[in-house]
Amino acid sequence: MALRSFSPMPQLLPPPLHQRRGIPFYHAKSEAEFSRDPYERYDQMVRRQTVLHFSQALGDAYPFRELWNWWRAELLKSPGGAVAEIGCGLARLLGEGAAQQPKRQFYGLDYSYQMLKWAKAYWVDGQTMAVGWPERGFPLQQLAGQRRGNLHLALAKAEALPFPEASLDLVYSSFLLDRVGDPGRALFEMQRVLRPGGVLLLASPLNFQQAQHWTDWAREGAITGQLRAWGMKEVHSYPTLALYEPLDPAGNQIQWICRRFRAVKG
Repeated sequence: MALRSFSPMPQLLPPPLHQRRGIPFYHAKSEAEFSRDPYERYDQMVRRQTVLHFSQALGDAYPFRELWNWWRAELLKSPGGAVAEIGCGLARLLGEGAAQQPKRQFYGLDYSYQMLKWAKAYWVDGQTMAVGWPERGFPLQQLAGQRRGNLHLALAKAEALPFPEASLDLVYSSFLLDRVGDPGRALFEMQRVLRPGGVLLLASPLNFQQAQHWTDWAREGAITGQLRAWGMKEVHSYPTLALYEPLDPAGNQIQWICRRFRAVKG
């Protein structure tokens, strides 16, 4: 049988299982998993995300700017090693961070191939991309792509990160913990891959999709208590943050009551 060949990967990541259009796969996502994943429905989910995360480039205020400011402040304080966003989507934050700190390596992992394909075309290949959601009144506009040589994208599950243990200085994840199949395992993996002194940042509305997850993780102190049990220090929970996701140009919105957590690897 012929050996598979792969594009060179950053030293931090092992060889992937396979690649699709330049996207390394660290999870063998089955056809059944593809069909169940709403973020693989390109026409709806990707266009919705382009409106949400690239609205500032189109002349509007970025709805999640407060999350970006929080993440950026931590990025500037961190010692300068590798950074990863788990559930990076279209990689808006990583793309901007990679431009501001070109000597650092930024890694974006997501479970959605469609999101990663768009992010790679825009941030890595520098292609001009269509941004908008015509079905909801946001017309498509062309946005000139950018090239970030220090940004690396891959498909993986949050519960099985491909990074070696103690290899990252900053791990960030937003709007993901309440969507994964095993929140506890995802949390464990995020702290596992941090170096001692590395920082974990979590942001989530805790809008869980399974009854057991509400029982296990929605109660006060569940997340911070688990992080402390794993030896994390300086564990902190912030006051809730209201974020507004636009649904159409008429001003209809979704309000997310977002929780934020910060912890340092002991």
